[in-house]
Amino acid sequence: MESSYIGKAFVFASNEVMTILSGLGVKKFFGFCEEKLPDRRAKISALDSLFRRGVIRNSEKGFVLNEPFHEMFSIIAQPYKMFSADNSNGEKMLIYAWDKIVTMKRHSPSTDKLSISFGDIIEAEQMLKAEYQLPKDEEPELAVMLPEDIEDKDELFGDNNVTAVYFKLLDESSEPLLCVLRYGLCCMIADFSENTVSTELYTEEAFDRHFKKIVLQ
Repeated sequence: MESSYIGKAFVFASNEVMTILSGLGVKKFFGFCEEKLPDRRAKISALDSLFRRGVIRNSEKGFVLNEPFHEMFSIIAQPYKMFSADNSNGEKMLIYAWDKIVTMKRHSPSTDKLSISFGDIIEAEQMLKAEYQLPKDEEPELAVMLPEDIEDKDELFGDNNVTAVYFKLLDESSEPLLCVLRYGLCCMIADFSENTVSTELYTEEAFDRHFKKIVLQ
């Protein structure tokens, strides 16, 4: 099983994910997998693979998930909050939040495999900054270049000074909540989660602060 930089990341075939979630009683799933459940043959194949890799074990009541997989898939099955993330290149990721954070992305464009990461809020922030290659902290003197009195997201995204979107956090209805974008010569953060638009220069500390506020509030 494959792991990644945040310590708890694993690769599953999509039919394995659907087999696990159906076993947890999930009827509708917000994710990359197909809407329909795997047929009997695909489910048996998935269970065999999961058993051999130590994801599940046999018990008197049938197959059960080992840890940390039980906690991880329980969050996917019934998250406190769900988000998606993407950027100008269309690199999409799904985020399921509870007391831990689970992220899911396609392992590669040419396969049905999914990479699922699992960690606390700090690990999730580190992973997102690495995954989306967010820039270094901006110099404070560049703050004079930030736009003033932005009323809504349409006004900001319609501004010709916006040349790239490095990261965009979206709610379940695909409305933006948090963006990291290139504005002229500087990189900025735009927070749309309140009634007004909040903007500031990009720093890792500012990103962490806004991300925590949105995900944990």
